[in-house]
Amino acid sequence: MRAAMIRLAGALSRWRWFVVAAWALVVLAAFPFASRQTEDLTGGGFDVPGSESDEVTQTLAEQFPQQQNGAVSVVLQAEPGADDSQLDAAVERTQAAVAEVPEFQLPPDALALLFPPLDGGADPIPAVVLHNAPGRYRPITAAIAELLEGAERTLDVVNPYVCDRGMIRRIAAAARRGVRVRLFVPANANNWACAAAQQHHHGALLDAGVRILEYPTMLHAKAFVRDGEELLAGTCNLEAWSLKRFFEIDLRLRSPAVAAQFEERFAAPAEEVSRPGHVLVGAKARGRAGVMAALSPLL
Repeated sequence: MRAAMIRLAGALSRWRWFVVAAWALVVLAAFPFASRQTEDLTGGGFDVPGSESDEVTQTLAEQFPQQQNGAVSVVLQAEPGADDSQLDAAVERTQAAVAEVPEFQLPPDALALLFPPLDGGADPIPAVVLHNAPGRYRPITAAIAELLEGAERTLDVVNPYVCDRGMIRRIAAAARRGVRVRLFVPANANNWACAAAQQHHHGALLDAGVRILEYPTMLHAKAFVRDGEELLAGTCNLEAWSLKRFFEIDLRLRSPAVAAQFEERFAAPAEEVSRPGHVLVGAKARGRAGVMAALSPLL
């Protein structure tokens, strides 16, 4: 066995570029299937027909029908500008709907305890919490696209991993229509594959008029500021896993005052210490970036 492994290692070393090319072809061939897995793996994959987890769920339901303790999720999404009376009405409608479910009990005021009246003070800031989940429910992704497409004067994007082609096209389009766009990224990201994929697009972004600012240390913030008045910040990166497959949470709010604090406390100081983004030089660097950009839907 040892001799066989030595011979295999020698063969891989001699033909390493052929091996890399073969694996690249396999990955590219698998891409059309991998990109559709989120349509099948709903609920984290636990309810896929025929899976072991699905069999266990069915067995429990058959053998212990009275002992099922399923979870019920209630999602109330407040529209911007919604007031307390509208929220109270939504809670009451939810309670009424639950009361109609046979053999289901909800403690009195259970939902009201989760949504107590809030005192916004003299100058309340409208805010909405958004939550991406695996599958097709992606309100954060939709909100990011809306901010990028709706910018009219200024647009600031802060993100460590910028390699989604659709979002990159939206950022470039904003700059081409006259929006002042700043893109803050780490100079040395801790994910070299995403960084290479992002750098593949530097030329197109710079040509469109985007100012790329490479922060000297690992920049892990995720924020978007549109026209100095609307902000979106949280956990979502501009790569495929965050935008389409991971659980993410962001806060969207409208406040010129908070936008001004963002400029004062982050953007202006970061701009002073960041270096301008550049186009890759050298065939090796450009080739690696091109391969990673092609694989970006899997990153």
